[in-house]
Amino acid sequence: MSGSNKQQMMTLIGGRLISGLGSGIFGFALSLYVLDLSGSAFLFSVVLGFALIPGVSVNLFAGSLVDKWNKKAIIIATDILSALSIIAMLPLWVNYSESIPFLVVYASLLSMIQALNNLAVMSYIPELVDAEQVPATNSVLQIVNTLITFVGPMLGAVCYGLWDMQIILIVDAASFFLAGIMEFKLRAKFPAEPSEASYWKGMKDAYSFLIEKPVLRFLILLAIIINGLYMPLILLAIPFISYEVMEVSSFQLSLIEAAWAIGGAIGGLYIATQKNTFPFIRGLFVLLGVQALLIILWILPAELHFDGFKWGLSAYLCVNLLAIGVLNVIQNIPLFSYVQLMIPDALRGKVLGFVNVFMMVSTPIGMFVFGYLLQNYDWRIICTSSGLFILALCVFAQKSVTFIKFKTQLVQEENAQFNHE
Repeated sequence: MSGSNKQQMMTLIGGRLISGLGSGIFGFALSLYVLDLSGSAFLFSVVLGFALIPGVSVNLFAGSLVDKWNKKAIIIATDILSALSIIAMLPLWVNYSESIPFLVVYASLLSMIQALNNLAVMSYIPELVDAEQVPATNSVLQIVNTLITFVGPMLGAVCYGLWDMQIILIVDAASFFLAGIMEFKLRAKFPAEPSEASYWKGMKDAYSFLIEKPVLRFLILLAIIINGLYMPLILLAIPFISYEVMEVSSFQLSLIEAAWAIGGAIGGLYIATQKNTFPFIRGLFVLLGVQALLIILWILPAELHFDGFKWGLSAYLCVNLLAIGVLNVIQNIPLFSYVQLMIPDALRGKVLGFVNVFMMVSTPIGMFVFGYLLQNYDWRIICTSSGLFILALCVFAQKSVTFIKFKTQLVQEENAQFNHE
């Protein structure tokens, strides 16, 4: 990798690390705060779900703006705005800290700002580094996100026990300010020409691009269904089952949640070393099917009656989620990088916005549904049924004509790349 590529990657990664670590501390502390405040899986799901809904709306409408505006400016401005919004919320926290509607509005506002930030970052990567370095850059960013998810909950558990939530908010605001300052050093190596199309013309062009790609429609449809099951299981079911049902400590819960993140880091490191990532794209549904089986195995400690041994339970779930994290990143990064590079520069923000919407739209709904189910039904039946359903979808998708044609296309592209080299 050239020195220029490394410098840009390190600058981008440094900003993500600083802001993400502050958010990780706050996010975990807030989750414990809501659980302690309500003790309700459904109310917990409401806060998590509504925090995601604004991100969906931003990705739907902001893609055209990302293609028109300076992406570096958007990245900096959204981090600074996140910090300012936290500072503005501090006086209100004194009077409304026990109000679930207030927490929902607060989480939604930050989600909206950071959704625009993330969309700009994803669109900016192909402008910062050479095309062959895009998968590696995405992998390193995944590693950083994983590190944040690993260290953030651990620090969040410690900070939640030592500090008032207002102090944690100040730490989060400071991290966004520092990230914004660091990001001034970003310099595009391959700056894209700003889109000159009108807003609605740009949105129409992005929609037409997706319509012309049947495999994207196929993958997006499956993503809507699977994401509505997979993400609530990881973000909602595991914390609730571990903390409320099996009564592990907050520190043990932080280790369990961090295991998924560590697995993601390991998967990111592995993908970053792979010159050829086409085989992982072809094996997309095999990798997802293995994850479905691992989800079903969450019920094993309860079935074998060793869920009372908290550290043994925590270790088992850590190993399970570590494996899921590895497989999830190995599955997602190559496919996302492939999609990133196939989109024209003038449409990248808009199309990625559409893709993000399709990937995210089912998650809040899934949160609400799983919150209700966990509150009223046996969690073991819920986890088993979800895993079996994901597994059945994987079998269907793997044998579908659309995906078989897509795999044939991938083999042709892989051979062409190998012959060119």
